[in-house]
Amino acid sequence: ISQANLSLSIIDVDCFALCNSFEFNYPEFYDQPVYLLDIGGEQSVFCIYDHGQPMFMREVPFGGRLVTEIIAKICGLSHVDAERLKLNGPTETIQPLVPQITDEISAKLVSWCEELHRLIGFYQASSSTARPAQHMFISGGGAMSANLCAIFQKELRINVQFHNPFRRANISDTQFDLDYLHAIAPQMVVPFGLSLRGIATAGPS
Repeated sequence: ISQANLSLSIIDVDCFALCNSFEFNYPEFYDQPVYLLDIGGEQSVFCIYDHGQPMFMREVPFGGRLVTEIIAKICGLSHVDAERLKLNGPTETIQPLVPQITDEISAKLVSWCEELHRLIGFYQASSSTARPAQHMFISGGGAMSANLCAIFQKELRINVQFHNPFRRANISDTQFDLDYLHAIAPQMVVPFGLSLRGIATAGPS
């Protein structure tokens, strides 16, 4: 860093950035416990947030790559082509395989919920002040899997929605494509949370 004539102001982690974005965009939830989940490619970050603080955080060993691997296996595709199919939807030639793909992905997502159930149970058993949350906000590229919100909502029995990092940001529709920003919003939560620290005002969360 010093060789690049830069100085280190702060080292941040995904969970704090996730919480910073949530605190900025959803102030109405300040006095309620919520679950935050950022689903990455190889692993995900789970955080229980309450009264402006991350009360519990864990990295969990699941991510969007597992969904891509299911598609690649069933369709006989390369990882690159399977990822493209995951993002753009099935082609006509793949259509007959959609029911099998859907079933296997759904089973995988249910297993993710079981892991989250285990973490939530551990937190509640280990903290006398723990309160069950009624809302989960999901983000990350892996959160874009079809039916993920619906499956999580059914299995966890709470309200599940996408975390929108641009919810309270003033964005010019003459300078930015708002439809595009809306489409990629879940992937921008951690970068947005990092950006909230600024440069001159960087400091502890």
